[in-house]
Amino acid sequence: MDARRFTYGDQFDPDKFSLTEILELCVDSAPDRKTLQTRIMSAYFRNHGLDPASQSENFNKMAMNCVLSLNAYKLIALEGNRNEKYSVTNLCAKLLALRQSPDEVSEEFAIHILSNLEGLVLLRLIENIRARGEQVTLEYLGEEFEELGFKIPPNSTYISTMRKWLEQARIFRPAGYEVNWDVVYDLLKVDEDLIDQLYALTPEQKHFLLSLISLHAIEFTPSNKVASHTRSVFKLRLTTKNLVKEVLAPLEEFGLIQARKTTTGRGAKPHHVRLTEKAQIQLLQPLLANLATLAELTPSELNRPFESVVADLKSLDQHVRGVA
Repeated sequence: MDARRFTYGDQFDPDKFSLTEILELCVDSAPDRKTLQTRIMSAYFRNHGLDPASQSENFNKMAMNCVLSLNAYKLIALEGNRNEKYSVTNLCAKLLALRQSPDEVSEEFAIHILSNLEGLVLLRLIENIRARGEQVTLEYLGEEFEELGFKIPPNSTYISTMRKWLEQARIFRPAGYEVNWDVVYDLLKVDEDLIDQLYALTPEQKHFLLSLISLHAIEFTPSNKVASHTRSVFKLRLTTKNLVKEVLAPLEEFGLIQARKTTTGRGAKPHHVRLTEKAQIQLLQPLLANLATLAELTPSELNRPFESVVADLKSLDQHVRGVA
């Protein structure tokens, strides 16, 4: 699987401009990217650059990077064969509708970063590093993201950019990397236990739950129908033999689904499943989709003897090798 790229965030700094201010520029300049880039350059980057001969080139590059960041954060959508055109997104319109309340703008943008981008993963990695008693730095966070399969250039500003936008919604305290989790839970309308559970689920369990949400399974639905959706849409194989033990039972234990046996008719019948009220929150689908390919190791796995881990690298079982 190709590495997932961390959200691009160069020259997209809340210290330079207010979010609604630059979004209004996006609306006024649409659909021409060159017009947007020129207006951003004139408004925000004229004072940069030391060498007069190269100032114009520096200004233009900074503005171009800012436009690319707006696209990466899904505030605009670049279009055309050479991305010479763009359109403003529904998110952009939603944020501008809240422009009279800067706090609401910051909170809505933070919800987007947490649920659709890498925001929640960033917070979790910070907590993991702090729990190990180690110092949180941009370099260390970059290495942790690389370990999870994310591609992020060394010495890039992408993580610090995302942190600054989240700080505006009070998710980070003013200095350092201390996370205000109460704010996170309030914004996402979830509790601490549910977020922990989402990380603890295997990719199979996460994608089966995503299928239930996609099928809007609030009524009992045959589990084999849901598994078929998981196989066809997410290209993830779920075997009927292990479905109950490895997928349905853990999801039911977490209180995310209800499952019941089918007793009518002859022969083995699939279980019927449906989403619980807990699993019907609006933001669960984007959160799950964002975390679906991530797997978190348990403390017992992290604290195994090193020799045991090395031995498992030669295991014939692909899962065992992957954990090692």
